[in-house]
Amino acid sequence: MTVFAYRLNSSMNTILNLILKNKIISQKEIIAKSGLAPRTVKNSLKKLKELGYISEVHLFKDLRYKFYKANNKPLLNNTQYPDRDY
Repeated sequence: MTVFAYRLNSSMNTILNLILKNKIISQKEIIAKSGLAPRTVKNSLKKLKELGYISEVHLFKDLRYKFYKANNKPLLNNTQYPDRDY
């Protein structure tokens, strides 16, 4: 299932979809699976956190690495197009 969130560029949509598919995923895994540049992934993750779509998680087995998971934020803004059926 591919989800396109409101107001996100293609890189952020790709990353968000990877996070939704994997539940919890590291930045390193996102880079490998998406084929995006490390800087693009880093900047997109930062923006997704600021917008509230994802949150950073630290796993107890290795606190050195950051993992990311999706939040329960709605992905579509139904008020913008009230006549559309999402």
